[in-house]
Amino acid sequence: MDHSRINPYNTNNTSQSRSTNTSSSAMTGNGVRRGNVPGNASAPSVQKSGQFGVVKAATSLQLGDVIKGEISDLTGNEITLTLENNTMIRGQISDSSLLSIGQTAAFKLDGLSPAGVILSPVSGYTENELTLINKALQEAGLPASEHNQAAVKALMDNLMPINREAIQQLMQQAFDMKSTDMGTLALMKRLMMPVTPDSLEQFGNYRQGIHTLTEQLNNFAGELPVLLQALSENGSASLVADFAKQCLQITQPLFTETWDGLTVSSLSEQDKETLLTLLSQTELPEQILKAASDGTLSVQDALKLVKDAIAAQKAVADQQSSKEPENVSEDPNIPTDAKASSTETENTGISKLFHSLQDTVSHSLSDTLGKFRAGQSTSVTEENTDNETLLRSLSELTETDASARGLVRSVLSEDARSSFAALLSKLPVSPSFLAQILSGNASIQETMHVLKNVIPLSDPSLLKEVLRSDEFASLFAKSLENNWSITPDHLSQKGQPGMFLEQIQSQMHSLEQLIGSSLSGSDSRQFEQNAHDIQSNIQFMKELNETFTYLQLPIKLPSQTAGSELYVYTQKEKRQADPEKMRVLLHLDLEHLGKLEIRLDKDHQNIAANFRLDDEFSVELLRKNAALLTQNLADMGYQTNVQVTKQEEAPVSMDDFLNTRIKTNATEEMKRFSFDIRA
Repeated sequence: MDHSRINPYNTNNTSQSRSTNTSSSAMTGNGVRRGNVPGNASAPSVQKSGQFGVVKAATSLQLGDVIKGEISDLTGNEITLTLENNTMIRGQISDSSLLSIGQTAAFKLDGLSPAGVILSPVSGYTENELTLINKALQEAGLPASEHNQAAVKALMDNLMPINREAIQQLMQQAFDMKSTDMGTLALMKRLMMPVTPDSLEQFGNYRQGIHTLTEQLNNFAGELPVLLQALSENGSASLVADFAKQCLQITQPLFTETWDGLTVSSLSEQDKETLLTLLSQTELPEQILKAASDGTLSVQDALKLVKDAIAAQKAVADQQSSKEPENVSEDPNIPTDAKASSTETENTGISKLFHSLQDTVSHSLSDTLGKFRAGQSTSVTEENTDNETLLRSLSELTETDASARGLVRSVLSEDARSSFAALLSKLPVSPSFLAQILSGNASIQETMHVLKNVIPLSDPSLLKEVLRSDEFASLFAKSLENNWSITPDHLSQKGQPGMFLEQIQSQMHSLEQLIGSSLSGSDSRQFEQNAHDIQSNIQFMKELNETFTYLQLPIKLPSQTAGSELYVYTQKEKRQADPEKMRVLLHLDLEHLGKLEIRLDKDHQNIAANFRLDDEFSVELLRKNAALLTQNLADMGYQTNVQVTKQEEAPVSMDDFLNTRIKTNATEEMKRFSFDIRA
């Protein structure tokens, strides 16, 4: 939008020189004819209309004015409007598909054509709204332009005065901010929030639902390694080395993570039984069998033992099948393959699906998932099927464990680890660390730390090879994603969420300065802007929290980073007066369960919890396990009523949240407003 056209202080700038040709109608400075309206040579002046709120003569219409009337004729794109006093205005409209003769509608005057004025439909106003808005503008002495009408609508929606001074202040602020978002400006004024270009943009993003911090951080975590790769291709070796060192220095982990690792206790009861049976048939030290029995054996060790045991069983079976015919069935008419005993079988597809859910939901669901498997069938023997199910379960849990521990093997395949180790071998890296890279048991965090320390000691040209490799880019991106998310353990510690956001904001500020001072080009400027936008998002959250509690955080779960939003509906001053009452809304976006909305209403020791999900399977799964939450809260002294339902309506938005305090669609209740005639 051309903001030079916004001038709320000059409402009648139409004096221009007139043509002396008496056969032509005079024109305003904006190109709107004065005198006769095209298509109606004897059109009378339009007087003030109580129904439509038209406040000026047709001869004084200007570009941008909004008029309202009944469509009396509509042929193709040619339209004729009849106003209340039978004034007719004929013109053209670009799209008439949604219009019909007899319909009352509002139109903006966009320009002139040989056939008449050019009109465009104005949406978003009811008939009563437009009447009220135009009346306010008339009594404030302001023209009924689309821009002015938007200002009045925004003020009315926020229950604010709509006199001349208030309207002009809002329009002046919009001009100063180079914005047309009157609604957000009025809302920020109502909430007494500081208005800057950044805060205005962020609040607009929040209201439109494009404010997700988790998505911003994950995108930037993927972009920064790409930037470093591009720099490695085009920049000098010394510049690349210095830039990489500073990046790794700035983005050091915010927390020292501790993860005990998953054990076989996470398996379902059926898988545990299969594991113990399989290991008991293998010659193993007593301490390993004991660890498997009491659930302390790690899933990684268990996976290796199970693979070895299954391989040993297969070797024995192959050896037996290769013996002489006397070991075959005594009845030569019965094939050897038919001697396998028939048993109950199970549906391994369902088993795999439930195991994929296990990573995200909770280890406590393993018993439930085991019950789902019971009674299913396939065409293979029970023993082999049980072993395959166990192997699959352990493989999935091992992958989850590697991801939660941030190990290299959770990101790089065996071939990729070999390639990366070959590149690292050219740098001053210890053989023991290279061995950890090859095995995949080196942590990503440790890998970035080692690289940061060896940069000053490395040949810059060899270092460039490492930095532009896809393996480094993948590890660096995962490192940033891990660093810029918070675990539930840290989330529960007092003050940690705020500290976490402060540190991310600080890192983004440093990265913005580093990119701005070191690099050039449009792509670099975009990366710089992205870092700035993340800072602005966090800063806006702080300002929002001056009024009420709102928080969005990327939460690190064992197998994914989940976006979360926390709304506390009870205003801060009310919570201080009655801390035992609180209403909370939590949004989670989970990989397997999908979008989850949790509403909690707390009244002293009573809690009403409502879980809403957009997937029927997830609804049923949580319903079956709702008793776990109820029992856990009961152990803490709370009486809890849990409901799990399917999400039918759209999730709660920021506007919905704000509107629980003050109803914003105030224009629906016209009697609330009075006008200051003195304006």
